[in-house]
Amino acid sequence: MGQTEKEVIRAASAEVSREFKILINVDDLDSFKQSQHLILGRLQDSNAVLAHFNEYSEH
Repeated sequence: MGQTEKEVIRAASAEVSREFKILINVDDLDSFKQSQHLILGRLQDSNAVLAHFNEYSEH
């Protein structure tokens, strides 16, 4: 890969990064993070219930 091609790829990557920064709202990211945290908590709760059920089923 030539130097010019690398420069073009780097410039394209920089432009895509700038576009994402424009598109993504900080409040949206915060909301997304809170949703992920809530889902993680629910999955952990479900896992604990299933583990308890499996232990109960063994006995």
